Amino acid sequence: MQEERKIELHARCAAVTIDKSRLWDEHALAQETLRNHTEHVQEIAESRTSEWHTAQHGFFEQIGLEQEIDLARQEQQARLPGEVFPQRAANS
Repeated sequence: MQEERKIELHARCAAVTIDKSRLWDEHALAQETLRNHTEHVQEIAESRTSEWHTAQHGFFEQIGLEQEIDLARQEQQARLPGEVFPQRAANS
C-alpha cells in the first residue's frame, strides 16, 4: 500500500513536471510571437512617421513656394503700370 502511494505520488509529480514544461514552452512561444508583432508594429510606425515627415516637408515647401510666388507677383504689380498680372483666386 505504501509503495503504491509512493508510485502514485511520483506519477503525479511527473505529470505536474510535464504540464509545467508544456506551459513553459507555450509561454516562450507566446513571448516570441509578441516580440515579433511588437517589432512589426514598430517598423510600421517608423515607416508611417517617415512618410508623414516627407509629406509635411513637401507641404511646407509648397507653402513656401506659393508665398514666394505671391511676393514676386506683388513686387511685379508694384513696378508695372496697370493690371498686368491677374489677382490670384482666394482658394488656390
